[in-house]
Amino acid sequence: MVEDRLQSKLCAEKLKAMKEPTRVRIVDLLRDGERTVSEIADDLSEEVVNVSHHLGILFHAGLLEKSKKGCQQRIEVVSSISTLGAVA
Repeated sequence: MVEDRLQSKLCAEKLKAMKEPTRVRIVDLLRDGERTVSEIADDLSEEVVNVSHHLGILFHAGLLEKSKKGCQQRIEVVSSISTLGAVA
């Protein structure tokens, strides 16, 4: 059997999570640094409830992580994603 060097199932899950343009915009925005849900919604001119929905999918796919600073929950991309080049 041939080794699955690309980890095809894992890769497909992450790509599936990125199929929505808003999610691509969220990840691109977070590549510049961590933000709160409200900051993301403001920066993208989206409703907080819609951003929260997309964030949930991105968290489930392992593309984002949360950290707490004071009473605020901050969201950032996982380090392996933040180092990728910009999509042109």
